[in-house]
Amino acid sequence: MPAPTTEDLLVPEPDLRQLRYFAAVAQERNLTRAAESLRISQPALSRAIQALERSVGVDLLIRRPRSLELTDAGRSLLASAQELDSRMHAAVRDARAAGTPRLTVSVHICDVSLAARLCSFHDAVDFVSDDTREQADHLRSGSHQVALLRDQFDETGVRQHLLLSEPRVVILPERHRLADRDVVVLADLLDEPITTWARMSAAEAAHWAAADENPRPWRPGPAVTTPGEVLAAVRLNQAVAFYPASVAPPGTRLPGLVSRAVEGVSPSRLWIGHREGEIASTVRDFVDGVRSRVPEVSPAS
Repeated sequence: MPAPTTEDLLVPEPDLRQLRYFAAVAQERNLTRAAESLRISQPALSRAIQALERSVGVDLLIRRPRSLELTDAGRSLLASAQELDSRMHAAVRDARAAGTPRLTVSVHICDVSLAARLCSFHDAVDFVSDDTREQADHLRSGSHQVALLRDQFDETGVRQHLLLSEPRVVILPERHRLADRDVVVLADLLDEPITTWARMSAAEAAHWAAADENPRPWRPGPAVTTPGEVLAAVRLNQAVAFYPASVAPPGTRLPGLVSRAVEGVSPSRLWIGHREGEIASTVRDFVDGVRSRVPEVSPAS
């Protein structure tokens, strides 16, 4: 390989900005449109492409009166430039992620979809699905930094902020005597067994049985540990179940099941919580970010 000449040494190496400009020109096949997409002037773009061609040492474009075409060298450089740009974006993203402390966010399995939308602004979140009692325990121990909690959790040592309050629905078998009604009245369900979640406190169980604001005797149905077990119990006519409306909006039909609006049932409230006395700015900023997104993220969307 011949030694580089003085002229070669005076020609600067191509930079990433020039390659991005070239990729835009190659896509638009027109300097004016490419300059508009890059938000720079056409003369500045033209000078950058000429400088790139001097650096590479070959023509990259065939300039015609109304369009531009790529030379063989231009097509080869374009493929490499696009790969390099993609790798650069990935490198920057990875560097930012490495410099951003990750947060463990606990959610109840019913709220996974809503939690994903509320927290989508933050790239460094690890979700963990827990029942309500475990969520509060993990906050107090410090093993989880943030939790999205439903009603009737143990508030000891937890600082919580209300995110939303929404109505609840009743899930019925599709052939239930009340399934044809648009709105069901709680008084018509008093004799129905209701699914019970394992490991719930008495206060939690009363809430999920719609017996919290108006205490009343109620019939415990099968004990469940997952939403799938809840739906199976209802479909088999073993119980009915109350759910937040965001999980199954009124009118939702699942195989063998229907969701109906219900009157006389307390609302379901979603809270975001962290350990009391938490001073980490990453946690406080994340909580503030989630709270600010609530008006933008419809719970039923």
